[in-house]
Amino acid sequence: MGGSGSGIADRGAPAPAASASMSQRAGATGRAAVEQSIALNDMDRATTVQPVASATSRTVAGRRFELREGVWTQTGVSSRARRTVRYLSDEYFALARSNPQLADILRLGDNIHFEWQGEVIRVTP
Repeated sequence: MGGSGSGIADRGAPAPAASASMSQRAGATGRAAVEQSIALNDMDRATTVQPVASATSRTVAGRRFELREGVWTQTGVSSRARRTVRYLSDEYFALARSNPQLADILRLGDNIHFEWQGEVIRVTP
């Protein structure tokens, strides 16, 4: 009966094998978390450091665009639009579905001025 006191203490402590297994898992999880954190920090730095030129000019579908007064304008295109398309309208989506390169151009935003197959198009908000 004197052993009942030590039996209670033994039941509360994890078995040595279980304790070692939990320690290994915690170490592996902690290591993975640190590696993931380092990778995320590296990606964050890589995506936020951009050349200044990329904020005001882009090449899309082989065409050069410059951001002028809030409008992505294809360089060398006349300032008069012959066709105006409202952003996110049925006509806008029909254009986007008609050609993958045109869809890339439309991804520039809601204010774009460009030439497509001889037609000057202006996308407006």
